[in-house]
Amino acid sequence: MKWFLSIVFGGLILVASMSYFSPSNIETVSLPVGVNVSGVISEPLPIVREIPTRHLISDVPFTVQAPFAEWYDPIFQDACEEASIVMAEAWVEGSVLTRATAKERIATLATYQKKQYGHSVDTGIDDTAKLLREELGVDTSSVKRGIEIGDIQDVVSEDQIVIVPTDGRKLGNPNFKAPGPPCHMLVIVGYDRETHEFIVNDPGTRRGEGYRYPETVLYGAILDYPTGKHATATSKDKVMLMVWRPDGDAVF
Repeated sequence: MKWFLSIVFGGLILVASMSYFSPSNIETVSLPVGVNVSGVISEPLPIVREIPTRHLISDVPFTVQAPFAEWYDPIFQDACEEASIVMAEAWVEGSVLTRATAKERIATLATYQKKQYGHSVDTGIDDTAKLLREELGVDTSSVKRGIEIGDIQDVVSEDQIVIVPTDGRKLGNPNFKAPGPPCHMLVIVGYDRETHEFIVNDPGTRRGEGYRYPETVLYGAILDYPTGKHATATSKDKVMLMVWRPDGDAVF
């Protein structure tokens, strides 16, 4: 009999306990945003922005760096940086870029650099940004280092052009005189994620308007070369110069 009563009494205690600790009797606690169950503050999840499959900024003027085919002239042989920012300036201002205007602007920039550096051969990305800002009056620009392919696409998808320095020999452009320029700058005006290409205005050839490079080829060729006369690049950074119109904002 005692054995039977012990079982009954124990069962009653168990039922009472289960009733007390049922979900309706348990107080729930909400953790603050950014705090996980261990109480450690964590970083908020990044916002992933969807970008279009393809995008082209179609109103960027084009000029070859030798507007009248003056490839024999050292000024225009090495004028890819000047030509790139002349295109950027005309786009920002919404102005027409004629061959005569392009030649005059390129020659003026080359003359300025000769006074500043003693030459106008290669201009690194930071000095190119300075030229764009101080000599052409375009202050809606910014240099960013440590970039990926997606960063370039993000910027272009926001209707901002991108200028990149490259090792032209790695671009594989059949219109270049072999093996291609060791230091070469161009303007990225679009991309196509279906074909995995960047669309550029390449001043190194008269066929450079809207030219397409495979995205991995162009990205692999990006070279943060210094201002100088074909000086060896010591930086391993992938770098770009972003340029936007006054009514826009920097993506980064």
